Formats: sequence, C-alpha cells, structure tokens
Amino acid sequence: MSSAPDPAALAWPAERLGEAVAALGQARGWADAWTDPGRSGSGRPGDGEDGQLARIAAQLGLEAEPVETDYAGMPRLLERCAPAVLALPDGRFLPVLRRRGKDLQVLDQQQVPRALPLESVRQRLCAPLCAELAADLAALTNIAELTGRRGAKSSAALRDGLLAQRRVRAGWLVRPASGAPLGWQAGEFRVSGLLGTLLGAHALGFLLWLGSWWLLGEGVFSGHLDLGWLQAWALLLLTLLPLHLLASRASGLFAIRGGAVLKRRLLAGALRLDPDEVRHLGIGRLLGCILEADLLEQMAVSGGFLGLTGLVELGLAGGLLALSPVPGPLLALAAWALVGAGFAAHYLRCQRRWTETRLLLTDALVDTMVGHRTRAVQEPKDQWNRREDAALAGYYRVCRSRDRAALLLKTLLPRGGFLIGIAALVPAFAAGAGASAAPLAVALGGVLVAYLALRHLADGLEQLLGAWVAFGQVRLFWQAATRPQSLGDPQASAAADSAPPGIAARNLVYRHAGRTEPVLRGASLAVDAGERLLLQGASGSGKSTLAAILAGQRQAQAGLCLLGGLDRASLGEQLWRRRIALVPQFHENHILMGTLAFNLLLGRAWPPSAADLEEAQGLCRALGLGPLLERMPGGLMQQVGETGWQLSHGERERIYIARALLQGAQIIILDESVSSLDPRTLRETMAVLWERAPTLILIAHL
Repeated sequence: MSSAPDPAALAWPAERLGEAVAALGQARGWADAWTDPGRSGSGRPGDGEDGQLARIAAQLGLEAEPVETDYAGMPRLLERCAPAVLALPDGRFLPVLRRRGKDLQVLDQQQVPRALPLESVRQRLCAPLCAELAADLAALTNIAELTGRRGAKSSAALRDGLLAQRRVRAGWLVRPASGAPLGWQAGEFRVSGLLGTLLGAHALGFLLWLGSWWLLGEGVFSGHLDLGWLQAWALLLLTLLPLHLLASRASGLFAIRGGAVLKRRLLAGALRLDPDEVRHLGIGRLLGCILEADLLEQMAVSGGFLGLTGLVELGLAGGLLALSPVPGPLLALAAWALVGAGFAAHYLRCQRRWTETRLLLTDALVDTMVGHRTRAVQEPKDQWNRREDAALAGYYRVCRSRDRAALLLKTLLPRGGFLIGIAALVPAFAAGAGASAAPLAVALGGVLVAYLALRHLADGLEQLLGAWVAFGQVRLFWQAATRPQSLGDPQASAAADSAPPGIAARNLVYRHAGRTEPVLRGASLAVDAGERLLLQGASGSGKSTLAAILAGQRQAQAGLCLLGGLDRASLGEQLWRRRIALVPQFHENHILMGTLAFNLLLGRAWPPSAADLEEAQGLCRALGLGPLLERMPGGLMQQVGETGWQLSHGERERIYIARALLQGAQIIILDESVSSLDPRTLRETMAVLWERAPTLILIAHL
C-alpha cells in the first residue's frame, strides 16, 4: 500500500453510486455481480439519494440505512460504521469496506482496497461545519495573540466545543437484507468464527480434562505417583481455566449476535405480512407468536450449546470406549442411544401439544380482556369462569404429560445409560479382564464420560426440541421475510413524475380467503388528477376492499389497477404507497404509544425537522385541534396512545386525516373517516381537505 491519499481522490461520482454499492457488497461476499449500472444507478426523479440508494441496495439483496451523528460522535461512528457508503460534502461517495486500527479501508474506483486515516475522513465530512467558524476562530486567536501550536490547539478546542451538538450527515450503513441468505447475515455478525471458537475451545478443554485424569491414573497404576506427576496434573487442570473463559465469551457473543439475526428477520417478516394474514391471526395469536419468538431465541442458543457439547463429549466417549478391549459398554450405549431417540420423539409430540394448548389459552385470555366490559354486562356472573376452568383443567393434563416426557428424556436417558454401561462391565469384571486392571479402568472412564455426555445431550435436546416447536409457530414470519418486493421500473415510472397521477381500475375481482363469492366482481373506477369523488354504497358492498386495493394494501385477483398509467409492478410497491394515502375505518386505524408529533409524522423521516413540526402544528389548528394542543402540557410532544393523553373519537379521526395529509401523497382516500364529526367541525375538515388534498376519494354509507 502506498501513502494515504486524500479522501476526495478515492471518492466515486454520483452517477456510479450503484456500482459502488455493488462493489462493496461483492467485496464482503454479499452481492452478486453488478449487471445494469446505468439503469439502476440513475434512480428515479424525486427519489432522492436515500430512495435511490435503498432501491439499488434492494436489487442487490442488501439494505442501506441513512445515518447521521453529531460532530462530537463522528470519530466513534467512523470506527464502527463499516461497511458503509460515506457521503462527502461535494456530492461524491466513499465506500468503506472495513476498519483496521486507525485507518479505514475504502474501495477506489478500480475496486482496489486503499487505506485512509480516520482523522482525514472525519475532517473531510465535517469540513463545511468547520468552514463556518474558521474566520471567527482566526479572529479570536489573533485577538488573544495565540500563535503557532498553542493557537491551533486553542482554535481546535473552541471549534469542538461550539460544534459538539451540530448534526452531520455521514451516509449509509450497508448490510444484508433481512431476507438475504443466512450465510450473508452470519458473515455480517461474524457468527461462524464464534461458533468455531466455541467448539474448538470446548473440545480442547475436554481433551485436556481427559488427559489430566489419564495422567493421574497412569501414575497410580504404574506405582510412581510422585510430586512431579501431581504438578503436571494440576497444571493441566489450570490450563482449563482460560479455555473455559474463552468458550464462555464466545457463547455469550454468539447468543447476542444470533439473537439479533433471528429477531431482525422475524421483524422484517412481520412487516411484510398482508393485512388479511394479520387479521386472520388475531391479537392473541400474535402475542403468542411474540412469546414463542423469545423462547426460540433462548432455547435455540442455549440448547444448541448443550447439544453440541453433548455430541462432542459423546464422540470422545465413544473413542475412549473403542480403545478399551472390553466391547460390551460401547455396544450397550449405542443401543441405548436408539432408545433415547424414542424418548426425544415422544417429548417432541408432547411439547407440540403443550404449545398449541398454551397459545389457545393466550388467545382466549386476550379476547376476554378486550371484551371484558361486554361480558361483564351481558353474561351471567355464574358463567364468567366456566370456560376458563375447563380450559385450565385440560391444560393441566397436557402439562403433566409433557413433564413426564421431559423426565424420561432428562433423567432416564443419562442415568439409564450409566446403569447399562456399568452392567455391560460386569461380565468382564467377573472374568478378571486379564492380568491388568487398566482395560477395566479405561472402560469405566468411558462409561462415566458417556454419562456426562448424555446428560448434556438430554438438556440440549429438551431445549432444541422446544425451539423447533416454537419455530413452527413463527415460521410464517420467517418465510415472509423472503417474499419478493416489487421495486418497479425506474425508466417506466420516470414519465409519471412529470404530472399529478390519476387512478384507473378496470374489472377488479377480489375474493376474501375462505369465501366462495367475490366481494368485488368487475368493479371499475376512474379518477383524474385534481378530482374529488364521493363513493357511496351499502354496508358489505366492498367499498373498503376497493379502497385497500387502490391504496396497494391488497392485490386484486383479476383486473387492472393503474396509477398514472402504470400498474404496481411497474411503479413499485413503495412508490405506489407513497403516492396514495389511505385513512382506513376507525377500528382499523390506531394512535400509537408515543408523542402526538410521532403519530402525525409517521410517513416522514424521524426525528422531525423544525419545518415538519411547524407544518404539523399548523395543520392541526386548521383541522380544529388547536384547543387540544393548548390543553396538552407538552403540545406536539405530549405522550398519547393507550397510556397517554385521552383523545375523543372526533379528535382521533382528525389526527388520522392530518397524518395522511402530512405524508405528501398525491391521492387521499378517506374510508368513512368523518363519521363522528359534528356539522361545524365537518365543514372545517372538508374545507382543509378540499384545499390540501391534490386528489380526494371520500367513501361513505348510503
């Protein structure tokens, strides 16, 4: 490597952004070859750098997360950012591969790794901020008559203090997508190396432990157990301490990183579920899935450690027994292992039945809690707990069956193996096993090691089988993370940005799951840009389903839906949903736990800018929410939601409308979203919608 060059000399131009991200992914072993830099690197008009890079990364199976920090935190960010794409102030980009010491290893435009000092990169990123204060700091140092090294240090200290809280845009963190192959994600978190370290440290420690007892036994049987033999034995035992510490550290880090990979993928899968799938699961089942995800993380990691430990120890025990001239214990333990497999299969069946019963109880509990007021008023008091008592009695029986199966696996498997191994030694012991007791000692040691291995293996199997059952409950989320997303065609959709789009639906057909008759059959609709449309119909006529299809929440089973002359495959799911904002019915919309500002600005970047907060406050006052803001001690920063500020039905509806308007969508769809407003408030709300909604579709009952 040559001397470190200036960061600007290695930066990539904006038109090669896609190629830079692809080169970074390939260098880390995450991305395939870059095949179309011109098309995807150019992005789409209006996408912005964040949208452009997110689109390019998605095509490569990666994710690009925008990141910024304050001036004081920039050194720490640079130390931990790799892999990343840093955005230089001049509009060019710097792909960072990894950090080595005080240098960042970046890729130049020939995709050759080059070393850059961290400090030089920091100075380049913070140069505009430093330039703002350069003249004032120079004047101050001149007035104070500080020159040379003292002047430079004083100027730097003043600059760091004044700029400590100023925000600096750093660029994007690049990582494998949540649905990417597990090998990519394991490489990102360096899980494979930790697993190898764990297995190697444990295997080596176990061999040293066996060697220490072999050394002690050899001294006893040879008749010369002196101080030197005891010192060697003690030294081997002391050597086990650092190996155990290394294995513990590796197992802890593996648990943290493996859990991060698991939770990240499950969360991504949950966000990709269709609304109908979420509705079908229900609140109780979703809560149960969350609990199962926690169990899966705990059991899979701890059970995996114990299972691997047991397998390693069992292999070593088999090797030890194979060295013994007494064949009985090895054959007996091999046969007992087959019996243990039967114990494991029985426990798996009981664990699955217990999990299903427990989740049904959770579902029933949540349903009862949600409807407790109706039940307390309308159901006779003597019947309040009848169903719960019967369900708990059935759960008790299932728990007993599972506990018996666990007892067989955890207690009978290791202890039965020990007794069978000892019993297999009885004939050899009765026959004298030759002139020497060494073969019997080796065989006995092998039986003891096998007992320890079976005990660890039984504990590991219990948790691994529990993890397998838990995975069956969250499998839907795991598989949903790999569902492909429509990214759209940037060239086809570029023309649609030149004018506000209209929406056209032709011959739409939609049938709910489990129903034979479609709720929509041959539905057609055309709304030009700037129009206001009132859509009325009877209850159950499919108005909400049509609104969900137009907004991109559901996919019609037949027919064509166009936005600006493009279908969703051409426009892309994200851009489609960004252009159409749906305010669903009251029971399908929610105020989330958080500040009022957070609930209003869900469709924008967070944390918000001062302009975002000002716009949100102005819109709230225009919708008649000014008195609400004045009552709230925290204003827009007041906590609302389940445990926060109490909001009326009408206040919630206007917050939902403000949330949709603040998204900046070109088409606003209101699905019975003004039903609880009084006439005066309704007129004010409709006036705001008429003024601010580019295109409006209002759905109401007949």
